[in-house]
Amino acid sequence: GGALYVESGAELDPAAHEALAGWQVVKRGKAGAVHYHLLRRENDE
Repeated sequence: GGALYVESGAELDPAAHEALAGWQVVKRGKAGAVHYHLLRRENDE
């Protein structure tokens, strides 16, 4: 399995992005103006 780390100027909603289908946010936060997100595959064990 793997993980995906994403930084963005806005909070990320994987359901709103077709490319992120099957990914789930497992950790999120904000540092200054940057939102950060750690995603994992929904079916990864």
